[in-house]
This record gives sequence, C-alpha cells and structure tokens, in this order.
Amino acid sequence: MFGRLGATNTVLINSVLAVLFTVNGHGPFVMELTNDSLLLLQTYVAVLAIVSLFLTGALSERKKVENKLKELNEELESRVNERTAKLKESNEQLRIEIVDREKVEARITSFADILEESLNEIYIFDGKTLKFIQVNKGARLNLGYSMEELSRLTPLDLKPEFTAESFTKMVEPLRKCKQEKIQFTTVHKRKDGSLYDVEIHLQLSTFQPVPVFVAIILDITERKKMEEALLQSEKLKSIGTITAGISHEFNNILAVISGKIQLLKMGYADNKELTEEFGTILRAVNDGARISGRMLSFTKTEKDDTGFESDDICGLINQSIDFTMPRWKNEAQAKGINYQMNTEGMKRVSSISCNPTEIREVFINIIMNALDAMPGGGSLSFSTRCGEGTVFVDISDTGDGMSEDVKKNIFDPFFTTKIPVGTGLGMSMAYGIITRHGGR
Repeated sequence: MFGRLGATNTVLINSVLAVLFTVNGHGPFVMELTNDSLLLLQTYVAVLAIVSLFLTGALSERKKVENKLKELNEELESRVNERTAKLKESNEQLRIEIVDREKVEARITSFADILEESLNEIYIFDGKTLKFIQVNKGARLNLGYSMEELSRLTPLDLKPEFTAESFTKMVEPLRKCKQEKIQFTTVHKRKDGSLYDVEIHLQLSTFQPVPVFVAIILDITERKKMEEALLQSEKLKSIGTITAGISHEFNNILAVISGKIQLLKMGYADNKELTEEFGTILRAVNDGARISGRMLSFTKTEKDDTGFESDDICGLINQSIDFTMPRWKNEAQAKGINYQMNTEGMKRVSSISCNPTEIREVFINIIMNALDAMPGGGSLSFSTRCGEGTVFVDISDTGDGMSEDVKKNIFDPFFTTKIPVGTGLGMSMAYGIITRHGGR
C-alpha cells in the first residue's frame, strides 16, 4: 500500500518503539534478565528487517511487473489504435471503392439501357462462331426474332447476299487489325422473309473477354426511296432538257411546214383533190405538234396546280374502268378470256384537287399494264382510304408480279418489258403526273 519506502519506515518505527519501550521497562520484550530482553529485542528487530527485505523485494518485483504491464498496455493500446486507424482507413477505402463501383455499374447499366433502347440496330456476335451474343430491342422488333431465336443464328442468316466465304473474306482486315472499321450496304432478311436496305458499320472488339464483332446498323429503306425518287427526278429533268431542245426545233420545223401548207391550200382552193392532200399533211403536222407537247409533259415533275379542280377519286377510278372496258371485257371475252374488276374495297374518301384528265390517264395506264401482266385472265382490285390528310389508292392484280430489276427501272422513260409493242412512256408519264399533283 505504501511502497518500499513506507515498508522500510514502518519497520524502522516499530524497531525504535520496541527499543524505547523495552529500555523503559515496558512491552513484551522486558524479561527478568537484561540480556534476555536484549536478545529477544534483537530477534524481533532481525525478524522485522528480514520481513522488510522480503516486502521490499516483493514490492520492487511488483513494481517492475506493473511497469511492464503498463508498457505492454501502452504498446497494446498503441497497436490497437494503429490497427483501428488502419481499419478505418481500409473501411473508408472500401466504401469509396464500393461507391465508385456502384457508379460504374450504374453507368454500365445506363449505357446498356441506351444501347437496348436505341432506334438503330446493334448486334454483338462471336468473332469465331459468328453466333449472336446480344441484339438490341430495335433490331429484334424490326427482324421479328426473339433473343432466344437470334442466339442460334449468325449474320449469314440475315444477309442473303453473303456466303460464309465472302463474309469471312470481308471481315479478314478487321481480324488482322489492318482496318478499325468496315462500312457497307446490304439487305437484311426479316423472319417473315421480307427484305429491307441497311447500312452497316462493323468493328472488332472484346466482350467478357471474348473477341466479338460489334455492328451498328441503320435501316436506310426511306433514304433509299428518297435517293431513288431524286435519281428518277434527275433522269426526267435531264431527258426533259434534251426533249425541250428537240421539241423546240421540231416545232419550228412544223410551224414552217404548217404555214406553207396553209398558203398552198389557199393558192389551190379550187383543186379539191390537192386540198384534201394538204389537209392530210396539216393534220399530220398538228399530230406532230401534240406529240411534241406530250414529250415535254411526261418529263415535267414540278408541282403545278394549273387547271386543277375538286373531284372524287373513286369516280375517276370507275370512269377509267369504263373507258378500258372494250379491252378487258369485250375484246377479252371474244377471245375466251375473263377479267374481274373488284371495287368493293373503295370507301368514300375526301375529294382531291386534281386535273381529272391526267388522273384518269394514270389509272388507264395502270389498268392496261395489269391486263398485259395477266394474258390468261385474272382479277384487278381497287381500294381507297384516308389518313392524316392524305388519300391512298391501293391497286393489286393476280399477275406474276415484277422482278427487282423491273421495279428499279419501272419509271424510267423508254423502259419497257413489252418489246416490240411497248414505248416505255406510260409509267413515266404516270410518275410525272402524280409528282406534279404532289403525290407519291
């Protein structure tokens, strides 16, 4: 309790008190003989000294142990504090890493959602097997396949123009790192067999961590239609420029001939036979002038509403059917051929602003072409409908249809599949008329 100094002082005080009391004749150490008292007193002091030594040693050892324990406690506390600090640092680092990872995962998820919802078609397929790994929703909807179905397919199943050899040869520069990207146009085949034009941007990448091809595909169907319409318009403009020059010179010649014939008619008015011949020549000149005018009209595509009036499209279709009746009914039945004109699909629609003569000419042209496509007889159907301020006319026949090459050139002037009787001007004139009316 009092430490080594306290123990020593206690022994010293006890010894002094024992001596004083014994000298004065008091205390337990007073004996009859003085020597006995001194011996007993010395023994007591010796015992006290020995106890003091033991106590001092024990206390010293205890102090050392306490100091050592204190050092160990301090060291342990220091280590605990150090370890706690490191754990706090590690926990903070781990928290930061978790937050960063969550941010990265959120960005990846967001990026994946953007790719999935993109209107462009995005495909990822294996660099070796070419099997589709991932295809976004835009592509799946356009193709009509589910992801499960696409996972069993390759790009060759969608691209009828390619063989395994030609596709491998095309992507070889990507595999050998000679090119970073390949761009090309082709057609895709939907699940229902229909085709559509696409522009493909293809590059090589990695995915978990397999080499893959990434294809970003644009559906260019509308762009192709616009390009074809522009090309058709440019063709007609070019031919129109040439035709205008020829027509002008031709009309000048016809004007000279017409003037001279009229003078001759007046000079030989009394010669009936000669006057009739002059009349024949004049009619031929007038026919030539009308032909010249028609040559200009079929190449004219600028919108022009001169002479337009409000009319019923269904009425114009029925009139066109009536005008062509001698061909599809009288002449056909005489040859044992039967044609059916189906107008049940024609619904009442809004009136259109048009030149009725020209619109009838379009339908007459289409009817005549349809009859030519069904030499053994068949059915020709008409239907009408309205939508978003536009009147639609659908026409179909039971003929064999047209090849892709014919479809591409059908509106070209002088293009015909009815050699030698066809002139190739009918559909060109129809195209020009519809375009001038602001239709398509």
